[in-house]
Amino acid sequence: MAADILTCQSLGKKVLLSIGGVFNATSGSDYTVSTVTKGNEFANFLWGAFGPLKSTWTGPRPFDFGGETVKFDGFDFDIEKNFSDQSGYVQVINRLRDLFALETTGKYLITGAPQCPQNDPYFDMKTMINQAVFDFLFIQFYNNPDCQASNAAGFNYNAWESYIKNTASKNAKLFIGLPGSPDSGNGYLEPAAAAALLNSYKTKASFGGLMLWDVDTASNKT
Repeated sequence: MAADILTCQSLGKKVLLSIGGVFNATSGSDYTVSTVTKGNEFANFLWGAFGPLKSTWTGPRPFDFGGETVKFDGFDFDIEKNFSDQSGYVQVINRLRDLFALETTGKYLITGAPQCPQNDPYFDMKTMINQAVFDFLFIQFYNNPDCQASNAAGFNYNAWESYIKNTASKNAKLFIGLPGSPDSGNGYLEPAAAAALLNSYKTKASFGGLMLWDVDTASNKT
């Protein structure tokens, strides 16, 4: 995987490390960041372990291999738990932004993959988007029948465009997230329907592109 990351980057592709996913406090997938102090600690760890190599860093470098240094081009947050206090995660992003600003080795990104509902309590990343600056939002317009892209009447891209205008992420580009195959999630669109959808939104100033979930199942859909 580390060699693949270097290959993608050599072709001009940015590779992000994604944090979060399905949350389960009892099965080992508990990614709570409980305080602002912990947020600082976590951001420093992410940058040291997965950012550009620093001589002062003494912690792990999981992707470095064979004399090669592997650094990611930023960090993606797929937070699928509505934490009542999101200040820890807001601080993770703010601290990473501070670290990015000190770096001269390239441009680094902060992205998010929120699920499409905007109604509480299902708007899991609401405070994060309100208070922290995201460059891209890869919105999951699937597995949520009320707002997913396959529901023409409920598809809420325009609501997202309106919402972010009053947040710290007002300049974020919005990506339409779709299942990459019928096995990837509820709300799959056949290629012609997906193309028609994208063509109808691509002229919007907020439009960033297409996100597909996920490579494993999508690779079987040719």
